[in-house]
Amino acid sequence: MAKHYVSSVQISIFLLLLVNPDFSLAKNGADRIGSLVRESCKNWTQFPNICISTLEADSRSIGVNTFPNLCRVAMEVASTRINDTLTFLSQFQVNQKDPTTQFHLKACVRKYLAGISLIEVNAIPAFDEKDFEEAYNDMDLARQSVAECDDSSLKKLFNGRETELIQFITDVVNLTDRQRRISN
Repeated sequence: MAKHYVSSVQISIFLLLLVNPDFSLAKNGADRIGSLVRESCKNWTQFPNICISTLEADSRSIGVNTFPNLCRVAMEVASTRINDTLTFLSQFQVNQKDPTTQFHLKACVRKYLAGISLIEVNAIPAFDEKDFEEAYNDMDLARQSVAECDDSSLKKLFNGRETELIQFITDVVNLTDRQRRISN
C-alpha cells in the first residue's frame, strides 16, 4: 500500500485559499454573478440602480450565471415584490373607513392580483417554453396593471413604494425584451 504524504506546500496553498478572500473561488463566483446582474441592469434597463439593488438583495440571484436565467429570476422577484406590496396594501384595507379610499384600495388589490397572475400563470411558463414574445407581452401587461393603481388618494399610503415597484417591473420588462430580441 502506498502512503500519501501531505507536504507543507499543499497545506499552505489550502490555507491560502481558505483564508484569503482574494483567492476564494466562492467570492469569484459571487463577483461573476454580481457582475452579470450589474452589467445587465446597466446596459438594458431604465432604472439600473433599482434593478441592481433589488436583484442583488434577493437570494435567487445568487445561482444565476446566464442572461436567460437572470431574466427568469427577475420575473420571479417582480412577482414577489408585487405580492409584498399587496400584503402592505391589505393592511390598510382592513383599517380603512373612508369609502372612497376603500374603493381605490380594492381596485388596487385587484390590479396587483392580476399582475401576479400575469407573471406566474402566463409570463414565467411562456418564458420556460422559450416563448419570449409571450413572456415579454405578459410582463408588460403586468406592469400596466400595477401602474394603473395610481390614485392620488393612495400616494400617501404607498410612501414611494409603488414608484420603486413600477420602476423595477419596467426593468424586468426591459430585460425580457432584450431576451426576446436576442432569441430572434
